[in-house]
Amino acid sequence: MARYKKWFWGIVGSSIVIAIVCIVGLKFTAGKRSSYDFDPAYPLEFSYAQPGSLAISQNELTLENQQKAIIYYPNDLSRTYPAIIWGNGTIASPAKYAGLFEHLASWGFIVIDSYSETTGDGAAIIQTLDYLIAANADPANRLFQKIQLDQIGAVGTSQGATGIINAFNRYPQGQMIKTLVTNALPQQRWTDEAHIYEPSLITVPWLILSGTRDLIVSPAAANQASLEQSSAKKRFLAMSVGAGHTEIEADGGSYRGYLTAWLLGLLADDQQALSIFEPTHGEIWANPHWTHGVEYSGPK
Repeated sequence: MARYKKWFWGIVGSSIVIAIVCIVGLKFTAGKRSSYDFDPAYPLEFSYAQPGSLAISQNELTLENQQKAIIYYPNDLSRTYPAIIWGNGTIASPAKYAGLFEHLASWGFIVIDSYSETTGDGAAIIQTLDYLIAANADPANRLFQKIQLDQIGAVGTSQGATGIINAFNRYPQGQMIKTLVTNALPQQRWTDEAHIYEPSLITVPWLILSGTRDLIVSPAAANQASLEQSSAKKRFLAMSVGAGHTEIEADGGSYRGYLTAWLLGLLADDQQALSIFEPTHGEIWANPHWTHGVEYSGPK
């Protein structure tokens, strides 16, 4: 009996230790930093991390399938703007990323995100693209002929990163997407069967963002492997040193500056922004807050 009790409590003790290690490990890999200080020594990252010059508005709306969504856009509608469709992480709502959406809109983007908490198959993301297409053609919509449908970017985080890839790969209108930005892209082993993505089908410029602390879900090696499978001519992997899986939440964290620059470079022809990613001598290469693996083909 004593031997049985010793065995039993040994199992219990080991289980507790394993549980504690798992909890600490998940907290370490998943956490968002309380702040990220943009360094003026890297002026382009610093500049694009600051708010843009445009005042913005936001509105909630209903998509065709009765799914709720939210849209952010510049108040000045005397001209047209490129657009960004967003993919939420698992069990996440647009409120998780509100600060980043406001930031991007202030730089001259129309940003739309559904309230879907399961975005990995791309369906909810495509529904937001369908809304933009319809709104741009509807004289009763405030955004009538204000959306540059030939300049659509897709950004997604975690499950939403798989979602934007699947939106591009699986739907005809997905071919309207001109660039993909995946953040914290999960390894295939962590994705549901319906959310499996195929990097080899990606043909548009692709920026992969992840953090060096995201060791379980989105490690550098897995992201590099996905990048290398892609047939995109312009592709870049950037790892934020010290960032965990949820770093992008709220105001975009350490990703905000270079994410904004990539989108402006690809969708608004900002050559200064695009210069950040040029081989070996772009600003990001000298920035110690970032480490990278890269495939790059030069100007778009």
